[in-house]
Amino acid sequence: MFKIFRTIKHLMWFSGERVGDYAELFQLELVLFKQSLVRAMVGCVLLGMCAALCLGFVSVALLVTFWNTPNRIPVAWGLAGGWFVLALLSGWFTYSLHNVSASFDEFGDAIRRDLRAVKGEA
Repeated sequence: MFKIFRTIKHLMWFSGERVGDYAELFQLELVLFKQSLVRAMVGCVLLGMCAALCLGFVSVALLVTFWNTPNRIPVAWGLAGGWFVLALLSGWFTYSLHNVSASFDEFGDAIRRDLRAVKGEA
C-alpha cells in the first residue's frame, strides 16, 4: 500500500520537475516548425507563380508560332497535355513536402525517454 503512495509521489515529483523543460522544448520546436513552414510556403508560392508565368508565355509563343500551320491543333492539345502533366507533378511535389511526422520529434522523444525512465525507476 505504501509502495503505491511512494510511486505516485515519485511520479508527481518527476513530472513537476520536467514540466518546465517540456514547455521550453515545445516552444522551441514550435518556433522552428513555424519558420520552416513559412519558408516552404513562400518558396512554393514564388516558384509556382514564376513557373506559371514562364510557361504561360511559352505556351502563347508556341501557339502564335504554329497558328497558320497545319500543326496548330496538335500543338494546342500538346500544350494542354503538358499543363495537365505539370499540374499532376506539382500536386505530387506538394504532397511530398507535407512531412508532418518530422515535426516535434525532439519533444516526443523527450517524453518517451522520461516515460521509460519513470517506468524503470517506479
